[in-house]
Amino acid sequence: MKTKIAIAGMSYRATSFVNELIKRDDCELVALCDKYPSRIEYFKKRYSIDGIPSFTDYGKCLEEVDFDAVLICASDSAHADLAVPALEAGKFVFVEKPLEITEKKCMDIVRADKKAGGKTYVGLNLRHAPLYKKIKELAVSGVLGKILTIQTDEFYDGGRTYFRRWNRLKMFSGGLWITKACHDFDIIQWLAGETPLAVSAFSALTYYIPKKETAMFCGDCTLQNSCPDSFSKLREM
Repeated sequence: MKTKIAIAGMSYRATSFVNELIKRDDCELVALCDKYPSRIEYFKKRYSIDGIPSFTDYGKCLEEVDFDAVLICASDSAHADLAVPALEAGKFVFVEKPLEITEKKCMDIVRADKKAGGKTYVGLNLRHAPLYKKIKELAVSGVLGKILTIQTDEFYDGGRTYFRRWNRLKMFSGGLWITKACHDFDIIQWLAGETPLAVSAFSALTYYIPKKETAMFCGDCTLQNSCPDSFSKLREM
């Protein structure tokens, strides 16, 4: 019996899911949902899936299509609006990280999930990376002795892209602390196997600082020859 799956939010991340789902024999993609029709049409054309029902109204998708699980790939601030109704309808939910961008919306999903009997999985993919799985194995085996301190250092070079799309606005993403650092927070807690008793945070903006001489596009910028993140330099790599 095939698992029937719907996708809500036809984003770049959704391309990997569609690409895999159409190859599998144990799953069936039965619905595409996005508030922008052009995105749905792009996926239908790219993957030759014209026959799959599509919706710009998520409520209608839940009402009219029989599916087992939904993959939520919409922008971060829309996760609760999509996950909660699905859980209330008895669906399994895969939601991309982060779970949401505010405590209230996170708790809305948590409460709906508990009421549904635990049907939500958050896409924190680093838990499945061989490196981290091995570290987790060593941490719980006792071979390392009693672990007193865990430190993670993030060296992420893709941040530039976040400031050219919807992620740049905190009202949609909550900022890089939520969008990217959620991986670090999750890995630390996962490796420790414990819930933290207290959390403290200290930060400063030291790299992505606004500069008056920059332009919206690399080709128009007067700093393109010296900027390490310019499109021309990245293309040469």
